[in-house]
Amino acid sequence: MRKSLGSLFLIIFLVFFVYFNSLHSPFLWDDEVMVVQNPLIKSWRFADDIFKFSAFGERWDPGKFYRPLQIFSYLIDYSLWKNTPFGYHLTNVSLHAVNAALVFWLLTLIFQNGVMAFISTLLFAIHPVHIEAVTYISGRGDLIFLCLSLISFITFLLALKGRRALFFLSFLSAGLAFISKENALPLPLIMTVYGVLMYRSEVRRVTSFIFLSLLNMTAMGYVLYRMVGLKGQMTGTYSEIALASFTERLMTIPHLLVTYIRLLFFPHPLHMEYHFVEKHWVNPYLWIGLPIIAIGFGLGLAFMKRKADQKKGVFFLLFFFLGLGTVYHIPVPLAATLREHWLYLPSIGMIAFCVLLGKTVISRYPHPFVRHGFIVLAFVFGAGFTYKTIERNEDWKDPLLLYEHDLRLEPKSFVLHNNAGVIYYRMGLFKEAKKAFVNAVQASPFQAYGTAYNNLGVILEAEGEVEDAVTHYKTSIQTSQYQLAYRNLARIYTQQGKNQEAISLLEEAIIIHPLYNELYYLLSSIYLSQEEKEKARTVLLKLRERTGKF
Repeated sequence: MRKSLGSLFLIIFLVFFVYFNSLHSPFLWDDEVMVVQNPLIKSWRFADDIFKFSAFGERWDPGKFYRPLQIFSYLIDYSLWKNTPFGYHLTNVSLHAVNAALVFWLLTLIFQNGVMAFISTLLFAIHPVHIEAVTYISGRGDLIFLCLSLISFITFLLALKGRRALFFLSFLSAGLAFISKENALPLPLIMTVYGVLMYRSEVRRVTSFIFLSLLNMTAMGYVLYRMVGLKGQMTGTYSEIALASFTERLMTIPHLLVTYIRLLFFPHPLHMEYHFVEKHWVNPYLWIGLPIIAIGFGLGLAFMKRKADQKKGVFFLLFFFLGLGTVYHIPVPLAATLREHWLYLPSIGMIAFCVLLGKTVISRYPHPFVRHGFIVLAFVFGAGFTYKTIERNEDWKDPLLLYEHDLRLEPKSFVLHNNAGVIYYRMGLFKEAKKAFVNAVQASPFQAYGTAYNNLGVILEAEGEVEDAVTHYKTSIQTSQYQLAYRNLARIYTQQGKNQEAISLLEEAIIIHPLYNELYYLLSSIYLSQEEKEKARTVLLKLRERTGKF
C-alpha cells in the first residue's frame, strides 16, 4: 500500500512538472468561442441551457457538436477565475493528474503488478501526444470523457469480483462519458472484450451479461441517434477527409494507423492538424506499413509464452485499435484526418502492451544485462517524452508561434491559416492578415471556408472595397452560416439604407445563433431608427428572457 501511494505521488508530481509551463498559456483557437465569448458560462442561471445548445452556441440537434459536461466545467471555472486562463489550465492539468491516477488503478487491477502499472502510467502521464488534451483548454472534453470511462471500467472490474452494486455506477459513468465526447463510445466493446478474455465465467452470469448487453445497446443507440441527426449530411464537418469518398476513407486507414503508432513511439514533429487522404489502393501504408505492424505484433504475442500474458497482450492491442474506432472516419468523417489528442484513450493499450512485452523479455532472459538494458530504455523514453512535452508546451504560450510552427508542418490546414490571420489582424498587420485569410480560403476544400470569407470581408471593407466585402459576407453565410458574417452584412445594409434586408437577415441569424447578443442589439436599433418601438421592445424582451438583462 505504501509503495502504491509513493508511486501515485510521483506520477502526479511528474504531471505537474511537465505541464507547469503550460499554466500561463493564453486562450487560443476554439477557447475564444467556447470560453471567452460563451454567455452560457457567465452565470449559474444558464446551467440548464448548457444541455440545450451545442458547444458553439447553436440550438442543439443530434448532428451538432455536443459537449455539455465540458461547457458545464467552464461554468465552474468562470465562477472561480472569470476570464483568467491560468485557472482553466490548472483545471486541465489537475484532471490529467486524476486520469493518470485512474490509469494506475486500472492497470494495477489488470497487471496485478505494481511496477508494470507504474511504468505504463508514467509513460502515459508524460507522453507529449496528450498535450492537445491537457494544454489546450478546449481539449477538456478528452480529459472528462477519459476520467468517466476509466471510472466505468474500474467499477466494472470490481463488480466482476463480487461487488455487484458497482454495475450501476459503471453504467452511469459510461453514459456520462458518451455525452462528454463520442470517443468514449468504443468503451463498452473494450470492456466486453476484457470480460470475455479474462473473466469468461463471470460475464456469463446473468447480472454481468445483462449489464454488458445494456451498455453496448446504449452505446449503439446513441450512435444511431447522432447519425440520424446528420440526415445524410456531414453537418458541421468540413475537411479534406470529410469530402473524400467512402472508398478513399477506407484506403486512408492504414496511413492513419501507421502515423498513430509512429507518434506513440517517436512523437516528433507534433502539430495540431493532419490532412491527408489516400486515393489509390497502391500505397506503401497498405502494402508495407500494415504487414510490418501485423508481423511485429504477431511476433510479440507469440513471444509471450504464458497464456495469461497472451490474453492480456491481445486485450491491450484490441484496446488500442478499438479505442481509435470513432476516428477511422467510418462511417462519419471528422474535421481533420488525424489529431494527436485522439490517442488519449487508445494510447493506454499500446503503452501497456509494450510494457507487458518488456516484462516478458526480462522473464525469459533473466540476465542482468537484459534487465538493465530495459531500465535504460525506459529511462530514455521517459526522459525524451518529458523533454518533448515541456518543449512543445512552449509553443502554446504564443498563439502566433503555435500557428506558424504548425503551418510549416501542415500547410493544408485552412483553420491554422485563418487563426494566424486573426492574430495578424489584432497586431495591426493587415497585409499579413489578408494574405493569411486568402491562404485559408485557397487551402480549404472547394474554397468554401466561411469563417475566412468573413474575415477577408472585414479587411476588404476596411480598404474601402465595400461591394467585395458584401460578396464575401454573403459567401460566408452561404457556406457556414457564420454569425459574424450576418452581423457585418446587416450593418452594411443599414448603412446603405436597406433596413428591410437587414431585418430579414438578422431575424434569420437569431434563429440560428440565439446566444449571440449583438444580433438582438443590432435588430432592435434598426427598429428604433424606423420608429418601430414596439418591435424593438419585443426583441429586447427576448434578449432579457434569455439573459436576464438588456
